[in-house]
Amino acid sequence: MEDHISPMNYEAFIRRAHGCTREQKGASCDYFRNLQTTESGWLKLTGIGSADKQLTAIKGHLAKAIQAFLKPRRGRKLTADEAEQLAGLQLSIERSYGSADLIPLIRRGLDITQPYKEA
Repeated sequence: MEDHISPMNYEAFIRRAHGCTREQKGASCDYFRNLQTTESGWLKLTGIGSADKQLTAIKGHLAKAIQAFLKPRRGRKLTADEAEQLAGLQLSIERSYGSADLIPLIRRGLDITQPYKEA
C-alpha cells in the first residue's frame, strides 16, 4: 500500500516552519514521495538524482525548518522544552538512513510544533 500521509506530513512541517507555500523552501510533498519511490525501485528518473542525493536534500530542508522554528518569528517563541526536543529531533534526522527513518521523526516534529500551527 502506498503511503500518502508521510509526504503530506513532510510538506506540513516545512510549511509550518517557514510560513511558505508548497513551491518554496523544498516544501512540496513531491520531494518526499520521489525519495520513497526511488528507494523502492519504482522510480528510475535520472534527473532527480539517487536516493542518497534526495535523502541529503530532504534532511537539509528539515534541518532548515528546525532552525526556523528555533528562531523567534512573528511572535512565535518556543518553550525551552520544545527547543530541546527539536534539537534532539535534528540530531536524529541527521543520523537517519532513509525515508522510513524520517517518517516517525517528521510526525514527532509536527507534534512538538502543534501549538504553532497556522490556521
